[in-house]
Amino acid sequence: MTALLSVPLQAEAGPACSAPAATRCTRCGVRPFSWLSSVPEEALAQWPLPLEDVRLAPGERLYDPGAPALSFYTVRAGVLMLERRGENGERRVVRLAAQSDVLGLEGLMQPHYLHEARAFTDVALCRLGLPAVRQLLAEQPRLYEELLRRYQRALEAAEAWQTGLCRGLARSRVLRLLQTLAGCFGGERVALPSREDIGAMLDIRVETASRTVSQLRRERLLQPTRQGDWRVDLPGVRAALAGAA
Repeated sequence: MTALLSVPLQAEAGPACSAPAATRCTRCGVRPFSWLSSVPEEALAQWPLPLEDVRLAPGERLYDPGAPALSFYTVRAGVLMLERRGENGERRVVRLAAQSDVLGLEGLMQPHYLHEARAFTDVALCRLGLPAVRQLLAEQPRLYEELLRRYQRALEAAEAWQTGLCRGLARSRVLRLLQTLAGCFGGERVALPSREDIGAMLDIRVETASRTVSQLRRERLLQPTRQGDWRVDLPGVRAALAGAA
């Protein structure tokens, strides 16, 4: 997951991607970090890629677990949460996806999506159907290795989320989440999940999440801004985590 780049959500007009794939991909600020970055421009120009523009508002779902895995989605802007539910219906956020991340990679190996993908912020994605993906892989086999690497990174990110964030006291968990969000958003200004989402992310009670966030605000490690987002005191967060170790 890369830090957020300065790619505006309104870069493309309308819900459909009508420009040629080569033109759209080469002018996209995310392309140098995308899974198609190794494909030469002249090769892209040969493919009639059926790219579609997808926009989501915060809280909207991209797909549900168990739904047919029919497409790849490349995140151009924004952040999504990937969630699953336990047998008792309890929500658990397993990782975040941000710019240049690919969603739906499991479609290469199985017929259904594994998680619920839901927009955390305003999101812009490029959708490419799996038949077109398989055509690309047949003509550019090295792309398969790139997708395998990205799938492995996604698995490692989910494991790191569980072992890194969902351990220790609630205060330490929330502090580590703030660090993760700062890395995701590329700096100290972040969007803060709801208390319910924080509970699902960190495996803590909603009341505990609310109480912990309030305490961090009193300590000025986390402060709301006039723009509606939040400012994280990263040196202070690192010092607090070091003191808790």
